[in-house]
Amino acid sequence: MSPTAVIESAWRLYSSHWTHFVTLAAIVFVAVAIISALLSTLGTFGALLGAIISAVGTFLVWGALVTAVDDARDGRVDLTIEDTFRASRGRLLQVALAGVILGLVVGIGFVLLVVPGLFAMTWLFAVIPVVVLERLDFGQAFSRSIELVKGHAWQVFLLILLVFLILLVVSVVVGLVLGAFGLPLWLNVLLRSIIANTLIVPFLACALTLGYFALKEGESSPPTAA
Repeated sequence: MSPTAVIESAWRLYSSHWTHFVTLAAIVFVAVAIISALLSTLGTFGALLGAIISAVGTFLVWGALVTAVDDARDGRVDLTIEDTFRASRGRLLQVALAGVILGLVVGIGFVLLVVPGLFAMTWLFAVIPVVVLERLDFGQAFSRSIELVKGHAWQVFLLILLVFLILLVVSVVVGLVLGAFGLPLWLNVLLRSIIANTLIVPFLACALTLGYFALKEGESSPPTAA
């Protein structure tokens, strides 16, 4: 698997179908951001409820975007927005379970001097695509991801690093542009969350899903040293 080739393919796919991908993300993220902002005025309970709604929305978007990227890989979008959400909705619980456990594992890894977190991110890179596209449960998805990454760990790590750098640059640019308008802090934070999520998450889903397919294609190839 070539990390740069995956990034280039992800950009071509994203730029060709960005309206479709961004629309999928915006439908959920805009609604979630507004609802969470309103709930935050209710104090601790409202903030907690908003966090739960935000998490569910994020998992829903991830399932839909992975499905959409798979659909668009042949250069044509066959599934409508509604069809895409419907196709991925049945995997929501498994995506949520996988996402929560993945977040805990990676988070604990970063607390333990960073390196274990990077290790976990690398070997569990393909968990979400596996849950959505291979329709395995979250437990099977972890072992399947390790199986796919085996022999390609350095390439996957480099891909993660490249994606992180790209997303960091985009986030900084969005922050600078919004900061130039002198908006109130609450509005700046709200708009930054909506814009960053709707623009960045679809590209991240493209890179993640195409990386997964690159690993699958490499299953029949002799593994390189990791």
